[in-house]
Order: sequence, then C-alpha cells, then structure tokens
Amino acid sequence: YSILHRIGSAKKAETRARRIEQFVGMLARGETVHPQRRRSPE
Repeated sequence: YSILHRIGSAKKAETRARRIEQFVGMLARGETVHPQRRRSPE
C-alpha cells in the first residue's frame, strides 16, 4: 500500500516514473520501504 500511495500521490508523470525507478532499485537491493528492526538474539 505504501508504494502505491507514494507513486499515486505524485502529480507529474516524471515524478511517478522516478519514484518507480527508485522502488525497483530498492527491491533489487533487497531493501524495504519501512526498515525492519533488528531482533536481539535470545
């Protein structure tokens, strides 16, 4: 949902295209939109 909101909230087509490229790059690197907290080993 957060990705769709960030892409859909852009008014210009150029901005939408740039955000899509950024998200594709993030996914290729294994990153997430919302970084997860590291769990402490128990």
